[in-house]
Amino acid sequence: MRARWMVAVLIVGFALSSVVAAVAAEQATLPAIPGITAEDTHPNGCTDCHRKVSADGDYSLATEIANMVKEGRHPRVSDRMLQDLPKQCITCHKPDSKYPFGEIMHSAHLTGGAENHFITNYQGQCMHCHAMDPQTGSITVKGL
Repeated sequence: MRARWMVAVLIVGFALSSVVAAVAAEQATLPAIPGITAEDTHPNGCTDCHRKVSADGDYSLATEIANMVKEGRHPRVSDRMLQDLPKQCITCHKPDSKYPFGEIMHSAHLTGGAENHFITNYQGQCMHCHAMDPQTGSITVKGL
C-alpha cells in the first residue's frame, strides 16, 4: 500500500514539474514587449524618458527643443507650446507636413545602431512609445 502511494506521489510530482517547466520555457522564449508580454514601464511614452534626471542631466522635451533651437535645427517655439509637449509637436508636425512627427521620431530613435541611446538602452522597442488597444488592434502614440 505504501509503495503504491509513493508511486502515485512521484507520478503527480513529475507531471506537475513537467507542466511548470513547460510554462517557464514558453515564458522564457517570449520577447519582452512592453504592455503586451511584459510590464509597461513607460506608460506615458515620451515624458517617461525625456525628463530631468539630475541637476546636470536634463533630457526633458523642452530642453531638447531649446538645444535644437540653439543648434539651428528647430525654430523657436512659444513657452505655452513648451509646456504641453509632446502634444504641441503635432501642431506643426502633422502627417502631411514637411516634417511629419512619425518620420522625425522614427529616424531619431531607430537609426544609428549602437550609437543610438534608444536602441542600446531600450532595445528600439516600439511599445515604449506606442500603445495597442487589445480589443481593436489599433496602435496609438502614447501622450498624444
